[in-house]
Amino acid sequence: MLQLPEPFVILGDLNGHSQIWGSGDTNSRGRQIERLLHDHNLCLLNTDEITDFHTPTRTFHSIDLGICSPSLLPFFSLQTDPDLHNSDHFLVILTDNRHLHLHTVFSRFKYDLANWIKFTSQHALQKPWFVTTL
Repeated sequence: MLQLPEPFVILGDLNGHSQIWGSGDTNSRGRQIERLLHDHNLCLLNTDEITDFHTPTRTFHSIDLGICSPSLLPFFSLQTDPDLHNSDHFLVILTDNRHLHLHTVFSRFKYDLANWIKFTSQHALQKPWFVTTL
């Protein structure tokens, strides 16, 4: 974490369960993430909203997390789209509350035009899936 210039936001599928972000239990990965947040004075943007549908067990979880530097916490909020859109993860929406007067237009995804083989080969092993500095 010391390498990231501040302020920053990290969004990713961290596969950690913790009661802090709405899980019913805490696993070892969740404890590692809790320790990371505590040791580096980082802020969690998640509420207790679910972010994942585990198909084999047909259960919901909160494993996609938004983490930010403390200076950004008052300005950003994180929520999920209630529709899975044929995925096993709910769309995570990061909102910069300083710019609420701007209107964002979402268009429909054209899944049939995507090159899924290329996408999978280039992005399947990348985690976290979104990091930005502001």
